[in-house]
Amino acid sequence: MDTVLPDEMEPSDISAGFTLNELENYASLYLCTEKWHRYTWGKKTDKMLILSRKNKQLLKGSQLANYYEQLLNFYFYTRNMENNAKRKIRRLSEKQENSLSDDELVIYLKQLRKKDDKSHINNLRLSIRKRIIPLFRIILMLNAMWSRIRIEELNCKLPDSNGRPIIFVFTHVGKEDQVVFSHVIKNHYTILSGDYESLHNNVEGVICKINGILFFDMQSKKERGEVEDRVEDILKAGDNIMCSMEAAWNLSPNIPVQELFSGMIRSAIRTNAVIMPIGIERFNKKLYGINVCHSYFDPMIYVGKYSCERKMIDKARGDLREQLADIKMQLYFAEGIRSSIKATRGEIGNYEEYNKNFKKDILEGWTFTEEIIREKKYINRNAPEEVFKYVIKRYSKLTLFYSESKSSTLSIESRNQTKERFKKLLVELVLDVKNPTYPNVIHNQLLAILERWNEMNVQ
Repeated sequence: MDTVLPDEMEPSDISAGFTLNELENYASLYLCTEKWHRYTWGKKTDKMLILSRKNKQLLKGSQLANYYEQLLNFYFYTRNMENNAKRKIRRLSEKQENSLSDDELVIYLKQLRKKDDKSHINNLRLSIRKRIIPLFRIILMLNAMWSRIRIEELNCKLPDSNGRPIIFVFTHVGKEDQVVFSHVIKNHYTILSGDYESLHNNVEGVICKINGILFFDMQSKKERGEVEDRVEDILKAGDNIMCSMEAAWNLSPNIPVQELFSGMIRSAIRTNAVIMPIGIERFNKKLYGINVCHSYFDPMIYVGKYSCERKMIDKARGDLREQLADIKMQLYFAEGIRSSIKATRGEIGNYEEYNKNFKKDILEGWTFTEEIIREKKYINRNAPEEVFKYVIKRYSKLTLFYSESKSSTLSIESRNQTKERFKKLLVELVLDVKNPTYPNVIHNQLLAILERWNEMNVQ
């Protein structure tokens, strides 16, 4: 979902101006940002009081008009402060960030990202960045040595691109992807990343900014469209792009490569760029493999062969996904890897427990959760997890029913009614967990919900 900042808010009907509700939304959004702004001139603006619906109903017509006028003046005054750079965002500490609500954090990160986009370090000349990349690679290699990561290389020879810019597309398996990638690829590249929340306040983020990184909000349809133009500007300027078209870490036990977003295929066609598929696999936290495709993937060969652009893009996207899966699976048969990952079925033990520990091991030490990863990856509306999403959604009411049954503000009768609704829904959940018609991906989510409530020892 697109996150709208205060300075992006405009009246829905330009001719009629703002509605009262729009002005209140703007003021609420603006006031919450006081926590991370400092002022170069003027005064703070946290004195504006937004009335509740009940209090507004008590106002006379003239009082309501005066309230509207105050909100409108607040809008123009604060927008003037923004335009004259009298209010500047400050970077919060990790402790301060943790004190923000989820909604506040989203707004804060977007405002901070917009500031970082204009910073000097994010706008270094390409010639300077190219001189820095050897040092950048040394830092990443030292990081691998320090972490005692072993990287098995299969094919590492990069073919000649004949002067065409390159979009390096790798399979996304975890937080060490870039360390593994840079172990082999010596060309300079700008990183395309949707992980600003994980890189805005650490050393890894600073290193990436020096190298060159392009951040965007993967959950914003508007920014996903705009980033294609920004990628194309970079490619036309003579640089390369490094990205994962999977967009999210692959936690699947049996899908080598997740479905790909199509933006980089369109950008490659518009800039005459080629795509280099690179297979990266994480066998455990200390063993990785990398395999570079023997030839470039050229989206230009699909142009003009299909009745519409969508069919062309879908065909190219599917073929590229197959290539990525092929070179990734080749790693499993490399001698140095095959001899290191032998395990019997008995050693694996219970699959559900093994899969749970596998995911925990990958996510450890980073800011991602399984839910964040699900939100970032490509959504196929025909996939089982989308078709049966309604099954999962219905059990989100368990939390509401449980909290209402414990609420002291409700009458005993209301609490008892809510408690019965909670118990009934919990019984339905138990039955759904045993329902053999649901696919595994839905069954696992239902089981996780049930386990969560069992851990709370709900009677």
